[in-house]
Amino acid sequence: MIDKEEMGRRIREHREKRGMTREEMAELIESPPGELERWEKGESVPDLEQSQRIAAVCGTTVDKLLNRRKPGTHKMFHEKKMYTYLKGVANSRDLMETQKALIYARDRHANQFRKEGVPYIVHPLAMACNALAMGLYDDNLLATILLHDVLEDCGVKAEELPVNDTVKRGVERMTFRIREGETKQEAMERYYGELIDSKEASITKLIDRCHNVSSMSQAFSKEKLREYIQETRDYVLPFIKRVKRNYPELTDVCFILKYHIRSVVDSIEAVMALYEKEESSGQEG
Repeated sequence: MIDKEEMGRRIREHREKRGMTREEMAELIESPPGELERWEKGESVPDLEQSQRIAAVCGTTVDKLLNRRKPGTHKMFHEKKMYTYLKGVANSRDLMETQKALIYARDRHANQFRKEGVPYIVHPLAMACNALAMGLYDDNLLATILLHDVLEDCGVKAEELPVNDTVKRGVERMTFRIREGETKQEAMERYYGELIDSKEASITKLIDRCHNVSSMSQAFSKEKLREYIQETRDYVLPFIKRVKRNYPELTDVCFILKYHIRSVVDSIEAVMALYEKEESSGQEG
């Protein structure tokens, strides 16, 4: 059961810590100031989507707002430990591009947070650790993984990246853009068509999708979940087959990623269908 007063106190403390008025915070989370005031007073609680917005603005997580974390428990992904681990691997194996990308990604993603309130650097660090766990010690690949979001999220141009041309090309391929006159579907088809030309971008995309489907239930609305799952079925799963054909040395990696992505997507769809069935039955009753 949610403690309304405790959650309200936490929301207020996070807001005040960042020096924001209720009006300023309400604008950022797209909610009326009066509603935010009721949450802070413990008169009501925000729904999941509103809680995610609050957590993102405050640089925290929904679990922390709800005080769900039990004493002695640990974060699933610890950014400092992952950074230290990756730095050690890069130094011991003389992975020069990875070393440069690691520092650059940390600096560029500083003070950025994902929708669920997790520091953004956790995402590329976790992806790089996943790659190593699958035996992928390729320098260019690891650097591409670490930098894959900096063009889109940090306002950086590919030519500004402190890495070699192979990595720059991989990061450029990973960056989705809709060109003037294109529909989103046309842009998606072009994007995946160009993505396959870079081995680094291809495997980075699959690891990225694997990581995102694993955490999307914490950050996405129901509508966004459906859209993301459909995109995964329409584009990502067929793309895995193309990666296997073009880069047969990655067959085993593709199998692991496909298995995980499909398992998560199928499970979420099944749970959503079950909830919708129960809601429908409740309304009829």
